[in-house]
Amino acid sequence: MRIKSLLILFTLPLVADDINNLIIIGSGPAGLSAALCAARMQLSPLVVEGADPGGNLLYAGTIENWPGEPTITGPELIGRMRDHAASQGARFVSNTVASMDLTQCPFTIYFTDGSQLATWSVIIASGTSPQKINCPGEEEYWGRGIAICPICDGPLFKRKAIVVVGSGEEAITRALFMLQYTSNITIISNCSDINACPSLRKKLLAESAIKIIFNAQVTEIIGDGNRVTGVRIDSSADIIPAAGIFLALGEQGRTDWCGTQLAIDQKGYIILDGPVYTTVPGVFAAGTVATTVYGRPYTLALSAAGSGCMAALAAWNYICDVQGSVDALPADLNKTVCPDCWSSRC
Repeated sequence: MRIKSLLILFTLPLVADDINNLIIIGSGPAGLSAALCAARMQLSPLVVEGADPGGNLLYAGTIENWPGEPTITGPELIGRMRDHAASQGARFVSNTVASMDLTQCPFTIYFTDGSQLATWSVIIASGTSPQKINCPGEEEYWGRGIAICPICDGPLFKRKAIVVVGSGEEAITRALFMLQYTSNITIISNCSDINACPSLRKKLLAESAIKIIFNAQVTEIIGDGNRVTGVRIDSSADIIPAAGIFLALGEQGRTDWCGTQLAIDQKGYIILDGPVYTTVPGVFAAGTVATTVYGRPYTLALSAAGSGCMAALAAWNYICDVQGSVDALPADLNKTVCPDCWSSRC
């Protein structure tokens, strides 16, 4: 079966009758990893970059768990991954998906600019969006002291008091990153303990500039009408002074455009039927947009990239099964995809 699929793939055109072999929705580590693998399998994947090209990794500080890179920033890593995928034949389009028709194959992807594309298979790697506090003052001061990205907005708060709202590793990472700009940092956590891996916990406890308030909720964001000046927690009348508030409250899946065609949970995560398989054959999901066997997505860029590769392999097999025919075998079998490296270039 594997040799049959390899021979079938040789006969597949890059784009047949304006039908793409594979469209990848999302350009974070999962989408770019899928694009690289699919491009090396000669599928000429089309990556829809979305409204936030690069995904949440663009907002990451220093990354220390990427194999072969002791330290690298999120934007630098995304740039390298995109360049690598493009060099292998992946195509990119700056557009945003509005909806999909998955009722028949080939599928149809509709975009917000009114255009549409057909494709034999889809990998959804659209990632997640940050959750908000949903308290008074949040909408009023969004972008005027309330921030998500410490890399983007950190320099705005040099030598100023900031608050990080959250209880997990995301909150701790952002607080540690902000130490290069300020020595007045408060983490407001709704938990009773530090929820982080041992190495991150050790780093946090070694920093006297970071204060933690446990078992607390931000109930109001205070400002002067122009910018944030502080936060109120619980029912206290006291205000914690702060010029900046960084949110680290977790994520929700970016799947509002999927409609009811896929199984999606209450937080917007795609429910998988296997490692990368959705409830619609030919449609796969990778990265933080999808659940895992533990019921929640893995949030590491590394695990997202791995699932992107798996989704590309699954899409490759699906395309071969749907389009394949071995009636006419290629004369030069050396040009087929290598079963060891999944490339025709070795």
